[in-house]
Amino acid sequence: ILPYLMKAERNVPLDQLLEDDQFPGMVRLAALATDTLHNIADAKGSADLNVWKYSAEKTVSWLEKRCRQLSERLMEKKVPTTTAQALTFVRTMDQQQTLEAYLVLAHGILSDYLPEELSEVLRKRLELPEHNRPKQKASGEAQNQPQAKKQKTGSGPTEDYSDSSPAVKKASAPQSAKARALAKSAAGNKSIMSFFGKK
Repeated sequence: ILPYLMKAERNVPLDQLLEDDQFPGMVRLAALATDTLHNIADAKGSADLNVWKYSAEKTVSWLEKRCRQLSERLMEKKVPTTTAQALTFVRTMDQQQTLEAYLVLAHGILSDYLPEELSEVLRKRLELPEHNRPKQKASGEAQNQPQAKKQKTGSGPTEDYSDSSPAVKKASAPQSAKARALAKSAAGNKSIMSFFGKK
């Protein structure tokens, strides 16, 4: 429901807001979500109209609460925070690092289901570090490596087919005995295309 509320330009009843040709079952969510919709939106008008307006502040605070709950649950279950960590490995980190690692993991899980902009706002609200970007190679390492091939940037053909000069024939490779025998037997016969030509 959240993406539909975020895209809404005007206030309309929830069942009309959730009408989607690609996902006709979305309308059924209107009945299920009315109890929890107050966490991400403000009710407008009378209750029988069921009109909601997206509230960014409510949404971010609700997502922050959810992220912290998920983080605590992951810590209870002792879910590994890195992919390179074995389940039996006991890593010594101070309490603050552990809390932050589980919070980053919980944010990553929730971010898979959120629009990118909302995920970034939530990351800032949780005061988490930015995602690690791949580091560039050092200049010394780059000199030892072979140069990467450049991709063609032009979108059109690179060869000019407009002039009708005859192409230079390449020397044919030596034929096998079987290919020579086949060519000899075909000599003097009509081409199959001659049967389909105009008469």
